[in-house]
Amino acid sequence: MSRRNLARNLLLVVAVALTLAAIGLVVSVSRAPGGEVTFRARATTAVDEHGCLGCHNDPDYEPDVSSRPWQEFRVDEATLASSTHGSVDCADCHLEFATGQRIKAPAVQELCGRCHDQERTLQKASAHADPRAATCLDCHSPEVTGHDIPPVLSQSSPAFPGNVAETCGGCHADEEFMARYGLDTDIHDKYLDSPHGKVMKLVGSDVDGLYAATCTSCHGSHDVMDTDDPASPVGTTASLAAVCASCHPGANEEFASTLALHEEFTSEELSQLAHYGERFFFVLTAGVVGLGLLMVSLEGFGWLIGRHKGGGAPGDGNAGGSNPTHNPGGRGRGGCNPGDNPSDNPGDHDPGDGNPGNSPGGNPGDRREHNPDGPHTATATLSPFEAQAVQGHAARGTRSGGVASPDSRALLPEEIVRFDANQRVQHFVLLASFLVLAFTGLPQKFPDWEVSQWLIGVWGGLDAARTIHRFAGLVMIVDCLYHLGYIVYSTVALKKPAPVWMIPTPKDALDFFQDLQCWFGLSSDKPQFGRFSYREKFDYWAIFWGMPVMGISGLVLMFPVLVSNVLPGDVVTVAFVAHSDEGILAILWIFIVHMFFVHLNPRFFPLNPAIFTGKMSREAYAEEHALELATIEGRPDRGSRVRGAEGPASQVRGRATGG
Repeated sequence: MSRRNLARNLLLVVAVALTLAAIGLVVSVSRAPGGEVTFRARATTAVDEHGCLGCHNDPDYEPDVSSRPWQEFRVDEATLASSTHGSVDCADCHLEFATGQRIKAPAVQELCGRCHDQERTLQKASAHADPRAATCLDCHSPEVTGHDIPPVLSQSSPAFPGNVAETCGGCHADEEFMARYGLDTDIHDKYLDSPHGKVMKLVGSDVDGLYAATCTSCHGSHDVMDTDDPASPVGTTASLAAVCASCHPGANEEFASTLALHEEFTSEELSQLAHYGERFFFVLTAGVVGLGLLMVSLEGFGWLIGRHKGGGAPGDGNAGGSNPTHNPGGRGRGGCNPGDNPSDNPGDHDPGDGNPGNSPGGNPGDRREHNPDGPHTATATLSPFEAQAVQGHAARGTRSGGVASPDSRALLPEEIVRFDANQRVQHFVLLASFLVLAFTGLPQKFPDWEVSQWLIGVWGGLDAARTIHRFAGLVMIVDCLYHLGYIVYSTVALKKPAPVWMIPTPKDALDFFQDLQCWFGLSSDKPQFGRFSYREKFDYWAIFWGMPVMGISGLVLMFPVLVSNVLPGDVVTVAFVAHSDEGILAILWIFIVHMFFVHLNPRFFPLNPAIFTGKMSREAYAEEHALELATIEGRPDRGSRVRGAEGPASQVRGRATGG
């Protein structure tokens, strides 16, 4: 690859990255800034009509008589003054302060109820009525002292929406404590793994943006009831549906049953469809990704030990090792090479004297020097259709008595057009939408990662990230539908050959096993490919599997209420599993397998320009698509030696349109 082409392709990659960054910046600027709710400035001096703080605020003060550590009785005046009780005199709560008696837990509810009567009434009838279970201080005071109670909407408050799950989990995740009441302790972790829990992790301090349901949203706060109590908001599916409808208008019982937040929602008891759907996608993801990792590892190991180098460094014009001038795809000294016969190497074969250095066709780089004005001088770039036409013209001239070229392969150019502009645009849109989907979807899948929090901030918050994700998904769906229309239009209206060479054939399976033999050192011959290898066909057809799965499941998740009003609620659950697992599969395959074989492979590192420029060098074509090159050159003998070889001449004539 020339430096100019490399620079151009790198600039294209940078342009794509800057475009994505600009989208994130625009969205971030356009949204109202979030952040913690601000409160009016509070006094720094607490009300102290009886002079209590004179001693209790002094860190050096030690009483003459005390059976307990003095630090237990110390009260920081600044903390007390900034709390919601900063304007309340000490004696209003410490009614027996003269005796130094502390407020006991059983008295907390009654004491707080003197000012908060409604909340006291609700709590007395709740599941938390027993002060040994929870008191007001457990949920409102960070240090459980009562001197540091912040406003509920302050991020430092245990009752702040973003902190409620952790506050409740402080007791409900304690196995010893919950054993007294016969309650499970994994409900906290299950909530955090649920869609609501993941959203809660990502919203951070953005109180102006999207907030998910937390414990109090469904169970209540001061009026928490036992879940089997008919009066509980979650006691029945019907009552739970009403709770869901407060955030999801139109939600019914089917919707309420979609995700059982405190159960394994894919358990066989709850939903066989969801259970076996999850197992299917787990096996599919593990199997495909495992196979891809095996292929990358074996191929990479082959390059490391020099098995694929063939005696020359990749890209130095001596990949084969048998011709220091030019030997694309030839058999070399190192082992696995696409060619298995020196006569099959278009770079070193000369039907005249057998000396590649004396033939105008022996080295594409020397064609103009040997014959700058001759009738067979090749243009700089030629499509397979044009190359086939020129070869056909030369063959007809020979049959009619004309003089044949010393090597008709000299007609082929240094670069061959592989993809037209329309196909490259389709791929660019697919690439851009895929990257946006990946970098907006992964943070929602793994909210605990620090980089996820950063990415959500880059996109402008979770609400904006979701909007961009959905927009990119719709763009990808439109791009794929356009591709199907493009194929039909090209075939029917423009009368171009149908892209049958993309259809898998038995030869693809043979090629895969041939690759396995070469990777494990059982054979020295790499398989030879036509227009597309089995890996390229797999990538192509994987889209036809992945797009319906991702597209349909994504639309279901965009409109879960509508879907649950028409179909069983399990459909939403299965869509959640399918969208998540299929997305992980696509990301891992593209970033590991596709990137390695297409771009990070030493033959093309760091970037294969073919899909961006539409062109591939003749040398690379000889290595990657030797059978098609042989067909273009009019040498069917080479292709006929491989069973099921693709590319009859009738198909090659239109391959510039086949993508």
